[in-house]
Amino acid sequence: MKKILTITAITLIFASCVSMQRFRELESKYNETSDRATRLERTNLEQGILINELRAEIERKREQLARLQAAFDEMEADHRFAQTSLENLRAEYDELNARFTTALSGNRAENQRLMQELNTARDNLLRREAEVNEQQRELERLLAEFREKEVRVNELQGILDSKESELRALRDRMTQALLGFADRGLTVYTRDGRVHISMDERLLFASGQWQVNAEGQRAIREVATILAQSPEIGIMVEGHTDNIPMRGRGDVRDNLDLSVMRATAITRILLENRGISPTRVTAAGRGEWMPIAPNDTPENRARNRRSEIILTPNLSELMRLIADD
Repeated sequence: MKKILTITAITLIFASCVSMQRFRELESKYNETSDRATRLERTNLEQGILINELRAEIERKREQLARLQAAFDEMEADHRFAQTSLENLRAEYDELNARFTTALSGNRAENQRLMQELNTARDNLLRREAEVNEQQRELERLLAEFREKEVRVNELQGILDSKESELRALRDRMTQALLGFADRGLTVYTRDGRVHISMDERLLFASGQWQVNAEGQRAIREVATILAQSPEIGIMVEGHTDNIPMRGRGDVRDNLDLSVMRATAITRILLENRGISPTRVTAAGRGEWMPIAPNDTPENRARNRRSEIILTPNLSELMRLIADD
């Protein structure tokens, strides 16, 4: 009997140690997941506003261009006036010179007066010619600056237009390829310069689960096939839940854990396609904190239980041009 009690006690102590060790492992994993989700959320928000910032930067450059154009037009008008004034001075000088030549045979006092007027007119003419030449140089500088900025703005606009056209084409291909899933809770739309593929929970997962069902796998693989043809597109996979607390079990203790596991499950299926580099893909769990509807009805909570694949264009070329400007 004593031997049995001893064995039982040892077993309980061992089980307690294992349980505590498992708890600490789960706690460490949870903290790591929370930190990673926070970092990814910050990165996603930065990407979300990047294209809007680029549009604003191009608009600022267009305003600078307009101001430069106005300054150029004003200086060009001043230059035309200066040239007219210079021509008048030359005409006056020629007239004085003619009068002086004619008056050489006249009296000495008159000759001296005309000589003085002639010298004054010559000095005015030289000064005005210097001013006009300086205006001409400034006009040429402004014109060169204007043309350089115009080229830069058009280059930036062209790249942004190209990226947006690329995204529209990608959205259209996705919409066409995923048409068969439209009535199963899958939508494709564009927002803030990014393509969103939003999938309801019912298309991918059983309630409270993170294993993707067969139909959901088929939809994700369709997405992966198209993404493999667009290697410059960045991919963010997000998991979202409603605000009803989840009863923890196993490795998943709450809504944040569930959203992370779902995002990771979708990412793994995308990466089955060897045409998608793992460096392009980021998985993020958003938990209940980014709803698209109030969690006040069963219908709205169902809308919030979703997964999104967010596609972002490569903006490194645009950022380089702006940094070099």
